[in-house]
Amino acid sequence: MVTILITIIVTGCTNIVDTPSTTSSDSDTKADKQEVVLNEANTYINNFYNFSITFPKNLEYCLNDFCQNDIEDKDLQHFKIDSYQLLKYLGIKPTKGTPTLSSIEIAPRKNLLNMSAIDFAKRSLKLNRQYRSENDYYSQEGETIFAGESAFEFTATGGFEERGAEGAHDESGTIAVKDSTMFIEKAGQGRSLEEPHRVIYLDHNGTMYRILYPINNKTAVEIMSSFKFTD
Repeated sequence: MVTILITIIVTGCTNIVDTPSTTSSDSDTKADKQEVVLNEANTYINNFYNFSITFPKNLEYCLNDFCQNDIEDKDLQHFKIDSYQLLKYLGIKPTKGTPTLSSIEIAPRKNLLNMSAIDFAKRSLKLNRQYRSENDYYSQEGETIFAGESAFEFTATGGFEERGAEGAHDESGTIAVKDSTMFIEKAGQGRSLEEPHRVIYLDHNGTMYRILYPINNKTAVEIMSSFKFTD
């Protein structure tokens, strides 16, 4: 009989659930870390946006741009695990040619657009192709279901840009996204990518989620498979 011990640690309003291993494997090779990444895990829970994500116990993560991991849940701009954190966890030292621009990222923003997240993603993709026709980074787009919600996904290779929106706040100060004609020909947000990333847009209870993760990284794929809404 296996006993699972769960310890909840609260730092500010950030909840981390520590779940020890439920398997008997003692292997600690890099390959095993990729294949069995969630045997010993922490779970980040955001009680404002009501979502959780589970990741390996020794894998570091960041809240917002400067690892402000003691922020209030409502002040979350994005949950992120970058390439250097993944490589450190796997025990791999970056060398020339090692992708270092990859990341797992979850960005919740209150939807103040005049459309759904799905329609916005389709419009942004269309604008990207219109204004960056020499570099069509996008493929495999289509509607899907993610974490129980209707969503739109596509694969970005070489780069990712978001057009037609800008950051905002609602009347209560919650981080939001709204329509913007200023960021159509010029992207409002963007980044270079060295390997294919899945990009997912969806709405949940008035919040638009933008999710990115490298689809060829087994650790990242398994971490994203743990994402769920908690309300």
